[in-house]
Amino acid sequence: MPVPRLFDVPPLPREQWMHVVASLIGLTQAETRAAFLAELTGDEVAGAADAQVSERRPLVAGDQAPVVADVVVRSGKQWGIAVHGCLGFDIDRAAMWQGIYDALAANVENAMLVAITPDRKPPADVVAASEGRTIVHRSWQRVRDWVQERPERGGVTGTDAFLLREGDYFLSPRVAELYRLENLIVHVDPAARGSVMSLYMDLNDVCPQPTIRNTSDTAGVIEYPRDGTPLVTVAMGDGGLPQVTVPGGDDLTLESRNTYVGARSGLVDRARAALPPRR
Repeated sequence: MPVPRLFDVPPLPREQWMHVVASLIGLTQAETRAAFLAELTGDEVAGAADAQVSERRPLVAGDQAPVVADVVVRSGKQWGIAVHGCLGFDIDRAAMWQGIYDALAANVENAMLVAITPDRKPPADVVAASEGRTIVHRSWQRVRDWVQERPERGGVTGTDAFLLREGDYFLSPRVAELYRLENLIVHVDPAARGSVMSLYMDLNDVCPQPTIRNTSDTAGVIEYPRDGTPLVTVAMGDGGLPQVTVPGGDDLTLESRNTYVGARSGLVDRARAALPPRR
């Protein structure tokens, strides 16, 4: 059964977060899985205990290119639920949501997509994509709260309690850091917001809790380390395109997600060399 693999950790922060969600859906027992799916979808899911769970599942619809969903829960041809996540605030991902839902709907009789984003309320892109489709929105804060509270409220024990504690250990500090950027990220060009969040989470693993200065309505800066002279900075700038400064290399302008993905390895390595070791 293609359940998530605990030690197969994806490289990018967004994928790591969704790997935790996939593991909690795929590896917990029937009662916990059903409760988690009910929280994500907003309703009880009949047959959840026996459904097949796949991570990073390619979905093929006709002659179209495959669409990869972070998590797919299926009960044969009867129903399917895709769960897909994003770390960017208020981004136009409508085409992506529509593509995932349509690919899933081509393979099952009843399809649903759960979109997980940092937005506290359903963002405009999810609302737009939902027209004529069954797409629901959940915030990372809500997911974290459920994972955190389930062991006590659900009386979970054994393996499920272990998995939920590990999920909480991963999600709680990272979700708290995510929302520290809530007021700053809205001033960043939408094309760069996902990259800023990925970079922020990567650097948080190197040097946690940076200083965040929201200096005006249109500019701000993230400074590492928190104490002392800043060695690594992410400056939002009035134009909305962030500038990343790391010793040992040229400054990087985050114009898009691809810009960061291409420079990520060297940039994080230079930041790790420049910043004090994590305690």
